[in-house]
Amino acid sequence: MTTGEPTVVVVGAGYEGKRHYYERLAGLGARLVIVDEPGHWSQSLAADIAGTTWVATAISGDPDADAGAILSALERAGVRADGVVTFFENYVCEAARVAAALGLPGNPPEAVDAARSKVGSDLLLEGYLDGVEFDVDLVLQDGECVFSSVSQNWPTAEPSFQETGLHLPPDHNKRAVAGLVDLSVRTVQGFGFRRGVLHVEGKCTSHGPRVIEVNARMGGARIYQMVEAVWGVDLIEAQLRSCLDLRQTLKPSRKPRCGVVNAIVYAPATGRLAELPFADVAPEGGMGVELDVFGQIGQDVTGPEGTFATVLAELTLSGKNLRRARSMAAQVLREPPRILPA
Repeated sequence: MTTGEPTVVVVGAGYEGKRHYYERLAGLGARLVIVDEPGHWSQSLAADIAGTTWVATAISGDPDADAGAILSALERAGVRADGVVTFFENYVCEAARVAAALGLPGNPPEAVDAARSKVGSDLLLEGYLDGVEFDVDLVLQDGECVFSSVSQNWPTAEPSFQETGLHLPPDHNKRAVAGLVDLSVRTVQGFGFRRGVLHVEGKCTSHGPRVIEVNARMGGARIYQMVEAVWGVDLIEAQLRSCLDLRQTLKPSRKPRCGVVNAIVYAPATGRLAELPFADVAPEGGMGVELDVFGQIGQDVTGPEGTFATVLAELTLSGKNLRRARSMAAQVLREPPRILPA
């Protein structure tokens, strides 16, 4: 992508696992200005990524006040922005306000606020949705969906509903999945979204498709790598083009180029982590094998009998097809973590 080194303001860098997002943005030619709280890990990106500026500002949690503080900090730093982005859920409202105040492309703050609000009114009704859950990643341009990708979530660990993993492409009923995608698109359009990369969570239930939530940002973790591996679409580039008001140039593969599996490893029992074994497999497909290890030998862990089991690792890998990816994941995880009594 050739953009002539535009200056892109990143509002809130999020957790450190998003570091590769910003490396990719810089690789696409953007000069980054990262705005975050004093002492945030993202300050290191100014030294690690050429041409990156880091600007500190206090964050109170009030979107209007925080957007004002961010604008003031940018003015003091002499920043002239060409675009504004965020990949972090906690800052989507602030980013929308900053873009609007600077007269730069972005979704209406009221649309972002509505999606960010998970309560909505004084009356809150809850119900259980049966069926299979999915993540729907959308790219909008001029209010129309120009690309969609669907990841199929695995059954959650109940009663806590902890996520266990997902795979891409889905292998659920195609008509049902298409119905969920259509509902997701109509939902974000109803909110007033016009552009950019959005992440919608929903279910194909016994009563038809249902939307669970709308997120005014790209899907987190390694979703963008998974989508690129399977469909050949770079969601980070799509978001960059959107914030610079450039036309999308997406050329998704007509058929899946590979299968991707994402599996979360939890502590199988309560006690002390003694061993966390993983077998090696040869990389295949578009993204190879990515293993994020969170558990440390000797730490105290909680098993499934607790409210929430301790997350020990997350495995994401691709194979030549979904069946092969599943087989590879099973091979990597064939030996469970060993837990000793505390």
